[in-house]
Amino acid sequence: MLPRVHSLLGVVPLGAYLIWHVYATWPALHDREAWVDRALHGPSRGLVIACVLLPLALHAVLGGVRLRRVVPDDLTGPRGLRLLQAATGLLGLVFVAYHLQQVWAVSEGPHSVPRASYAVLWRALGQPLDLTLYLIGITALCFHLAHGVSRAAVTFRLARTPRAVQRWRIGASALGFALWLAWLQLLGHFALGASLIG
Repeated sequence: MLPRVHSLLGVVPLGAYLIWHVYATWPALHDREAWVDRALHGPSRGLVIACVLLPLALHAVLGGVRLRRVVPDDLTGPRGLRLLQAATGLLGLVFVAYHLQQVWAVSEGPHSVPRASYAVLWRALGQPLDLTLYLIGITALCFHLAHGVSRAAVTFRLARTPRAVQRWRIGASALGFALWLAWLQLLGHFALGASLIG
């Protein structure tokens, strides 16, 4: 039961939020006001905390519990890959905390908060250190999601043979890579003032 709960608490909120967040941020490629309009109609902070951050915090705790157990290599992969999954999860957690304190710390009234958050991102991502932190954080989250999806397929017995596991890994990697490219496009906009691709 523990592996299944752990997988669900990671894959569902992280996958849904990364995909939704790309959708919510994408209008920035057109102009600031389009981004602000979508941000104003997005979920509240309370909903994000309840449906994304709390499940991910519990996922991190359960991940720490599972990591301490000695598990032989199986279809989910060797222990080294599990350690890499844990490391990217920790990096992702630190990045999310860093990102949220940047964009949620602004306090200029309910209607100006999205514009202030946009300005914070515009300034921050123009700095090499912040841009590097965002690149590392987003890469860690995309890898963690992709590998988590492939591990969940084994945990829920959707993949029972090495060949099936390989297919799930390819599909999950494609998802992670597509999300990573979308985030690179958005980072390019905030860092360079122009789309990175196209």
